[in-house]
Amino acid sequence: MAPIPLPPPSSRLGTLQTLRSAIHKASTGVELLRPITPSISSRRQKLLTHYPPGVDSTKLASQDPSLGTLQLVDVWQQMKVAREEEMTKRGKPPRVSGKAKPPQADGTKKGKKRK
Repeated sequence: MAPIPLPPPSSRLGTLQTLRSAIHKASTGVELLRPITPSISSRRQKLLTHYPPGVDSTKLASQDPSLGTLQLVDVWQQMKVAREEEMTKRGKPPRVSGKAKPPQADGTKKGKKRK
């Protein structure tokens, strides 16, 4: 069998570009009436500018003791603790994780097992 001749490179690139744009439009919903925009704004910029520029992020992630001299304050942790304290004052138990645990039984009476 003879090999199939390929079209010139410029037309192959053009075909590839149209295929990529068609896939991109289908996956992002560009052809919809309104574009899909994220409802929650990104916190990327806040996180990038949260600490001084001289702080090494790998040392920060590993909680290096040499960073103790900078006396950095974890604002996110403070907000979490303040929220838990407010909930405790209102008489509501603060949930640590995103999952609610099932209520525990008294242990006074067990149900019958059916056969």
